[in-house]
This record gives sequence, structure tokens and C-alpha cells, in this order.
Amino acid sequence: MTRRLISETSSTEESQPKHEAIAATNTERGVLERSGVLLAGLVLWAALTTAGPTGTAPIGPYFRRRNEIAAESSTAELERDPELAKQVEQIFKQGASEFFQDGMYGHFSRALLAVLAQHGRAAFRAIAEYVFSGSGSANVVSEALRWLADFDDPATLPERWAILQRTLQDRSPQVRDGAILGFAALDDPRARSLLLQTQASEPIPELRRLIQQVVDQLNATHAALPPQR
Repeated sequence: MTRRLISETSSTEESQPKHEAIAATNTERGVLERSGVLLAGLVLWAALTTAGPTGTAPIGPYFRRRNEIAAESSTAELERDPELAKQVEQIFKQGASEFFQDGMYGHFSRALLAVLAQHGRAAFRAIAEYVFSGSGSANVVSEALRWLADFDDPATLPERWAILQRTLQDRSPQVRDGAILGFAALDDPRARSLLLQTQASEPIPELRRLIQQVVDQLNATHAALPPQR
């Protein structure tokens, strides 16, 4: 799995990621508030997947073709699959007991990639629903974002972009770290403006520096593209 020489920098900011899950599932919030968070996330998901990637305009024939494929795939309506949602939830919960090594396959990554390969866009919707619910471990969500971004399927670009864009604003530094590295894995220059906007509001210096590293990478990718005709 490609990491582009960019390493994680926020692990010291959050030494106990399970606290995120505990805070997110605190019963004092109540079922209605959790439902509201989920609904808001799904509304944002629908808006982002319809609009497709934003930021720098597509450049060159490669990006134009990828955007065309992504736009076509985003028009199809997907019904919620309760069984798939349960399967995704179980994968994430089992991942909470796993020790992750950067770029190395494990039980969690293999299970995640398997469900994506089998169910495609429907799996991305189920994953987005779980991630946006706020009930997952920040450590597991962060790991998932990098594997989702690296999933080699142009047709799911809107889904991957939507999840990464939403989690750039997550309250957990560890999740934001995963989203930033996810955009590094996408290596799409159109993300530069989005990342620069995020950098301006990011409170953690280490993450601001990580964003700059990714922007520099995307600038290099853009410079290496053939001239647009």
C-alpha cells in the first residue's frame, strides 16, 4: 500500500484512541442525538457523491476519464442493506482489538477490502454510515480511511472522496490524520485547494505540516502530468 514517504504525525496527540469511541457512545447523548448525527452524515454523503470531487479542475485526459466514470456511477440510487451494515459494523468492531502496522495487511484490512470487492459502492455507503455515526474507534477509522483511499476502483472515487472530505473535519486528530493520508494515497491534484482550506483551520501543528507534505506531493503530481491539449 502506497504511503509516498509521508508518515503519521498525530499518534502522540491521542495515545488512547478508544476514548473517542467511549465519548461518541456515551449514553447521556441519547439515541435521538446519535440518530441525528447519522442522518446529517448521510445527507452530506448524498450531496458529496452527487457533486463528485471538488477543488482543482480535472487536468489532462486521465483525470477527465476518471471523473467521467465517477460521475456516471454517482447517479445510481443505492438502497440501504441492513445485513451489509451489520457486516461492516462487525469488521470495525473486530478491528478495535488489532495492532496496525503502517501499510501492512492485517485481518481488518483484508476483511475491509473483501467487502469492498464484493459489494462495491453499497459497501462504501455502509462504511460511510458507520464512520459518520461516530461510534467507531478513532484508531480503526483512521486505518480504514487509508485502505479505502487506496482501493483501486475509479468508479468509487466519489464515495472515497466524500468520506475523506467529511473526516478531514472530524473531532479526532487521529481520524483527521487518516483522512489526510487518504488524500495522499488518492494522489489527485484536485484535492489541493480542499487541503489548503483544511490546513488554515487545523489546530494541531503536526497535522498542518502533514497537510503541507501532501500538498507538495500533489503539486509534484500535477507538474508531472502531460500538457493539457
